[in-house]
Amino acid sequence: MGFAQHANELEMLAHSHFGELTEAERRLLRAVPRGETACCGPNPGPGGPGYDPSDADKWSSEREIRAALISWLCVNTEAVKRVDRAGIQVYGAKIVGRLNLFFAAIGFPLFFQLCRFDDDIDLKFVTLPALNLSGSRIRSLIADGVHVRADVSLDEGFACFGEVRVLDAQIGGSLCCRDGIFKNPGNVALAADRAEIRGDVLLDGGFSAEGEVRLPAALVGSQLVCDGGAFNTLNLQGATIKNGFLWRRIANVGASQLDLTNASADVISDDAASWPGKGNLHVDGFVYKRFLNSPMNARERLAWVDLQGEFKPQPYRQLAKILRELGDDRGARRILFEMEDRRRKEQNHHWWQRCWDWVLKTTIGYGLMSERALGWLLLLAAVGGVLSSLAYLGGVIVPNDRDAYEIFEKRGYPPDYYPKFNPLVYSFEHSFPLITLGVKDHWAPAPTAAVRLPVLQWSISQAVSNHLSRVEAVWPFRYWLWFQVPAGWGLATLFVVGLTGVIKGDS
Repeated sequence: MGFAQHANELEMLAHSHFGELTEAERRLLRAVPRGETACCGPNPGPGGPGYDPSDADKWSSEREIRAALISWLCVNTEAVKRVDRAGIQVYGAKIVGRLNLFFAAIGFPLFFQLCRFDDDIDLKFVTLPALNLSGSRIRSLIADGVHVRADVSLDEGFACFGEVRVLDAQIGGSLCCRDGIFKNPGNVALAADRAEIRGDVLLDGGFSAEGEVRLPAALVGSQLVCDGGAFNTLNLQGATIKNGFLWRRIANVGASQLDLTNASADVISDDAASWPGKGNLHVDGFVYKRFLNSPMNARERLAWVDLQGEFKPQPYRQLAKILRELGDDRGARRILFEMEDRRRKEQNHHWWQRCWDWVLKTTIGYGLMSERALGWLLLLAAVGGVLSSLAYLGGVIVPNDRDAYEIFEKRGYPPDYYPKFNPLVYSFEHSFPLITLGVKDHWAPAPTAAVRLPVLQWSISQAVSNHLSRVEAVWPFRYWLWFQVPAGWGLATLFVVGLTGVIKGDS
C-alpha cells in the first residue's frame, strides 16, 4: 500500500471523527504517512517570514490543528498504523485545545517546531522516543513520569508562560533548554525533581527563567551547563551530576540564588563574576572533585565559600580537601584556619574561652600553623637578648662564681678564665626549654637589689668602667625572667601539641 493511499485513508478516517478539516490538518495527515514535516505556514518549506509563534494571533484559522486530532493520531489503532516511524512533525501551526496524552505509549517522536499551543500539554507518564518543541510557545507542559528514550528539546527560542514540569522523568538523551524562555514569576518555571537524565542538561546560551528552576535529587548523566543563562533560583539540592557543572557568565547575578546543598559533581567550572550575592549561595554538603577553568587559589575560593547565608563547616573542609589534592597544602591550611576561626566566633563562649581561643589562634593557628609558635619563641628570645644585654651592662646579671663575682664588681667585667656572657645565648636558653648552652649556668641576676644603669653616659664602655649610680632595679629584670621562662615553656608546648594534632583546626 503506497503513501498516497495511506494519506487518503487517514484523511478519510480523520474526517469521519472530526468533521471538516483545516488546511493545516490536511497537511499533517498527508505528511505523517511519509515521515515528512507538515509545514503550515505561508511558505512551502520551513524558514522565512510568517513563522514567528508570537504572532500566532494573526494567523488564519487554516493554520490551526486541533489537539484532539494529534491525540487521535497517537493512540487510535487505525491511525497509529498509518503513521511513519519518523513520527508527527509539525512546523508553524497553531495547536488548539488541550493536548492530553496521559499514560499513552507512543511509538514515534513528536516534533512541534515554531508552533503555538493555546492550552496546556499533558504528557504525564507518557512513553515516546523523542520530544521536540524547539521555538514553540506554550502555556504549560506537565510531564510527570514521562519516559523519553532520546532528547527532550525545549530550545531555540522555546517559550513557556506557565510551568514546565517533568517530575520523576526518565530521559535517555539530553534535556536541552538552550535559548529557552521560561516565565512563571513567583512560582516554579522548570521542575525536574528526581528526574533521571542520561545526557546533558543545557540551561545555557540565552536561557532565561523567571521563577524557580528545580532539579533536586535529579541524576544528570553528563554535564549541567548554565553558561550565559539568567536565573532567579536554581535548586540542585541532592542532585548528582556525573561530569561537569558549569556556572559561568550568568546574566543577572544580583538576583540569582544557587542551592547546591548535598549535591555532587565531578567538576566545577565557574567564574567569580557569576557568583551569587552574599546569602544566595548554599553549598553545605556539596561534594566535588576538582575545578576547571575556575578561580583556584585559597583567597578566591574562600570568598566563594563565604557567600553562604550562614556558617557551615563542610564547605570549608571540602574546599581544603580539593586544594590539598592540587598540592596547595598552604592554601588548604588557610581554609581550615578560617573555618575554625569562624566556628569559634559563632559559638557563645565565656570570656575565658574567648581568651583561650585568642591564644590558640595567635600562637599556633588552632593547630594548623604551628610554625607561628616558633616565630613567637624567636621574638621572645630577641627581646630577652636586648634586655639581658642592658641588664649585663647595668650590673644586674653577674657571675655565679664568688671569686669571679668579686672581680666583676671591682672591674666591671669578669676574669679572663671565666666564660664570657652572651646576651642572645642567655635569652635563648631561657626562652627554649630543655636547651642548655652553658651561659645561664654561669650567669644569674645579681643577689643584691642594685643595678647600674648606663643612662646619660657618653659610651657603654664608660658605663661599665665607671660603675654608674645604683638604683633599686634588679627586680624588673627578675620579673621579666619570670615571664620569659613560662612563656617559653608554653609556646614550646603549644608548638609540639600543634604538630602532634592534639589540637586540630579541622575537627
